[in-house]
Amino acid sequence: MKYIEYGVEVIKKYVEEKVLAGAAIGFVTKDSVDEYYLGNKTFENDPIDENSLYDLASLTKVLITTNLILKMIEEGLISFETKIVEIFPEFPFEDINIMHLLTHTSGIVADNKDYRKCKDKQQLWQFLISLKQSIPTGTFVEYSCFGYIVLGKVIEYFKGDIEKYAKEVLFEPLELNGIMYNAKEKGKEKDCVPSEVTAERGEIRGIVHDGKANIIGGKAGNAGLFGNLKSVSKIAQMFLNNGKYKGKEILKEETIQLLKKPYTKGLNLSRTIGWIFAQEGESMGLHYSDCCLYHTGFTGTSLYIDYVREIAIVLLTNAAYPTRDDKMIKIRREFHNMILEKYI
Repeated sequence: MKYIEYGVEVIKKYVEEKVLAGAAIGFVTKDSVDEYYLGNKTFENDPIDENSLYDLASLTKVLITTNLILKMIEEGLISFETKIVEIFPEFPFEDINIMHLLTHTSGIVADNKDYRKCKDKQQLWQFLISLKQSIPTGTFVEYSCFGYIVLGKVIEYFKGDIEKYAKEVLFEPLELNGIMYNAKEKGKEKDCVPSEVTAERGEIRGIVHDGKANIIGGKAGNAGLFGNLKSVSKIAQMFLNNGKYKGKEILKEETIQLLKKPYTKGLNLSRTIGWIFAQEGESMGLHYSDCCLYHTGFTGTSLYIDYVREIAIVLLTNAAYPTRDDKMIKIRREFHNMILEKYI
């Protein structure tokens, strides 16, 4: 029995018990991907398959936004030390730089539900720059979607459309045919796995689940990406191969090396550039290595990359469907524990 199959059995149980509608699971090495498809897009007979597109939610931060920022640093357009106020003079926090945003140490407030009053992208930006810092810059790790929205705006400032730049430097070189923003607009609604049913929006399918990204128009630094298992697995494979895919350099090896250490030593949480880094208590379970990257998405997605074992584990579900709860913390831990405790 392959190690990944112990984890697959965990998810299969939750699908059979109708705790989850379905899932797509990938076990990635430097040169192979094992794919598993379980259950349905909803609790009806609509099977998950290789074309199924999940709202990746906050995986957008590390699969796209962080990579595009790193690419722009390679191009010499910005640096980790670039102050946001140098790009946007109206930005109210003079000491916040790119690295602060990437490591969630900017002090920008984690959340403020008043953003829901905003009608469009410009109103949301004005709202964001009106917020106060919750903590002094560089003193505490506090996960902030607002910080990554700023990074998305930085990308737009230099490159225009985020998706166009992502196609140029990521999607096309990696041969990603199943990754996009605004999937419904592209006629892919049938392939999309719905993320939630709400009184305000009905069944959310092919339109970004995240409220802030939805106001922005579906292409945001914090969320908005839709992807299938094959595409997420190829990005993971690029990370395992130190920035290369089929011999093509996507990111420089020295750039990937930067991810293999934490930048928040002495603070409350362990963070590298964009990612959680070997942090105790996270939903990747108990058996993570001392050099690993991890991130989750609110809808029920996650990606674990282990540089010691040289593997990556992709878990895509729509756990917030039809209604949200906190079951994925327990499920993710059980899933990863069953694989990693055996994979020594």
